[in-house]
Amino acid sequence: MAGTSTSKVVVQRYRLPAGVDPVAYVNTLVQLRCSTVVTTGAAARSAIASRLAAGLVPHVRFVVVADGPVSGATRLSPDAVSTSSLARAVRR
Repeated sequence: MAGTSTSKVVVQRYRLPAGVDPVAYVNTLVQLRCSTVVTTGAAARSAIASRLAAGLVPHVRFVVVADGPVSGATRLSPDAVSTSSLARAVRR
């Protein structure tokens, strides 16, 4: 039908396991073809920064909930993050 669009969104929540290298974990999410990776916490923020410093990843959007920016990622302030702000960041 003209004028309609459908999209399939699969959301999965993963916790960074204790003792796991955060950069390797982020790289695994990239290899799994995740289109958007949203992170919270210092270790995950650092892992995203390291991954992006190694080069941009086509077709993967990174969103960090952090006090400071990460080059190449969308940042959301922990004080201002909400369902709607996260939805907007993911849709960009």
